[in-house]
Amino acid sequence: MSRQLALCERQSQIMEIVYSLGEVSIAQIQSRMPDQLSLSTLRTLLRNLKENGYLTSRQEGRQHIFSRTVPKQNVGLAELRRVLHVFFGGSMDQALASYTAETERQLGEVDLQKTRSSEDLVPFKYATNAQSAITMREKEVLRLLTEGHTTKNIADRLYISPRTVEAHRWNLTKKLGINSLAELTKYAIREQLTSYQ
Repeated sequence: MSRQLALCERQSQIMEIVYSLGEVSIAQIQSRMPDQLSLSTLRTLLRNLKENGYLTSRQEGRQHIFSRTVPKQNVGLAELRRVLHVFFGGSMDQALASYTAETERQLGEVDLQKTRSSEDLVPFKYATNAQSAITMREKEVLRLLTEGHTTKNIADRLYISPRTVEAHRWNLTKKLGINSLAELTKYAIREQLTSYQ
């Protein structure tokens, strides 16, 4: 477990500021804290962090400048391992799949908003909902499906989980109003989304 886990919430907030900025003064830390913290409380927390080996400081004029004692990369790696263990069962694939799915969901919403607001964007011919738009990742999945790749093979190629591939396939069928792989293939050929002939 990383040393960060032993810190209280305030100390963790301070360490995040230090890791994010590198070298910081007390005033910089105080201005970036999520809520107001008295100067005496902040000084006590910083003294504790120094005494426990988390921070080092030097005098620069009238200011104390604080910096980390452990390289950022080391702490980042320890935190990444902790997050993977706690939230994703130690699986980097699961974490990436979750991150990718969330990013694509956000991108899909942005694409949908663009489609709604743009006059020159023409909706897909075969979509049951005229506002539907296929995301770039869905196009990739469609292309690979029509070229005969299995769900597992597509997942490996795109660094996503097989469940995410199936979710993309389901989204495609709903957006296009198509229920079979044969119809998806015909659509991909008509729209020139695949090299398959």
